Amino acid sequence: MWGAGWLRIAELWEEVSSEQEFEALLNQQSDKLLLVDFWGKTCKGCEAVYLQLCRVADDQALRKKVKFVKVCVDGMVDRTKAEGVRALPYVAFYRGEQGKLGGSTTNPTQAKHFRKNIQTVLDNPGKIFNQDPNGFWVARDPPTKEATELKAQQLAKMEEQTKQMRKHLLGEYFGDVKR
Repeated sequence: MWGAGWLRIAELWEEVSSEQEFEALLNQQSDKLLLVDFWGKTCKGCEAVYLQLCRVADDQALRKKVKFVKVCVDGMVDRTKAEGVRALPYVAFYRGEQGKLGGSTTNPTQAKHFRKNIQTVLDNPGKIFNQDPNGFWVARDPPTKEATELKAQQLAKMEEQTKQMRKHLLGEYFGDVKR
């Protein structure tokens, strides 16, 4: 499937084939950044992105700082959904206690920025990341505890208002109709 260089390329990656292996990998105490390539067996875009990633993973100096991991989504549907994977190919960064720093769907054109994106993540400890439309990762501060709590309160309020509105509308439509 991947050609004659596959055996050498495979040495650059750690393959994860179960949720337990993935969890254990995320819980390892390591100073290395984890770059996780979520892929599918029938995903042609995944093959093209993987080849780009292999060019980056072949850099020995970078491998001292980054661990490259492949996760096949076919066997871990629930877990990959929980990780935010909605489409393939999907690449995410993780770092020790901080957990997931960011992740996004990517394409072969955006994949050419992987080396720069990895360096951006390495150069910005304590930050989380979003991908801009051109495929570059942008560092930002993680939300504060107060901001997270405020967002949760706002969401709860909106859910309650929606519930009340449904109750009101359905009551008018089905409820007090006199014949």
